[in-house]
Amino acid sequence: MALRHFLETENLPDNRAGAHQNLSACYLALGRFDEALAELEQVAQFAPDDPDVVHSQGVVYACAGRATEAIETFKLFARRWPQQAHRLETHQALSHLARIQSGEIPAGDYLVNHLQEQVSHNMDLRDWHIVERKARRMIAANPNRPEGHFALGVACTEQGRHQEALDALLAADSCDPDYQPTLYNIGRTFLQLDDPAQALSWLERSLRHEPAHLATLYQLG
Repeated sequence: MALRHFLETENLPDNRAGAHQNLSACYLALGRFDEALAELEQVAQFAPDDPDVVHSQGVVYACAGRATEAIETFKLFARRWPQQAHRLETHQALSHLARIQSGEIPAGDYLVNHLQEQVSHNMDLRDWHIVERKARRMIAANPNRPEGHFALGVACTEQGRHQEALDALLAADSCDPDYQPTLYNIGRTFLQLDDPAQALSWLERSLRHEPAHLATLYQLG
């Protein structure tokens, strides 16, 4: 709303381009992909040769599950700005999108990776409501990936919703068995649910995977 109000009063092209760029980022964060693309089209009118605009368009297409358009856009970006493409690992993104296009992996898989990059930062800042929202989007995009379930479990734990946390962490374990952080967090959650007998086996499994993990040793004690 603030950016829209700014655009109603601002006439300088550079300032308007920046506002549209930020609006696009807002819409992408909200999962409103068509509106994000429309804002980037506005930016392109002010800066038609800006590599950031082209790269952002590719990211939005990819997050929206529109693999063909994302591939075309990233290829254009790599041709015109090869150094930036190398720095941003565009060829890796193209390889991932080719697997999506072929049906080898779900269309939402790129979005899971995109959100996962942000979630670790949100965890560091202890923004648990943001972590939860992004985790649920990750699960909706690809429920067979463990990252969304794990992030949801941690967010629910930190908000004191231990049964929900346990359900999410068990789902993460079913997607990727024997991942030590999941094993540890399941054990810790069973302790918070006052079920030490169940916690014991999970913490022992966690310790077998990482014998020097201090938090596991502490919880076992």
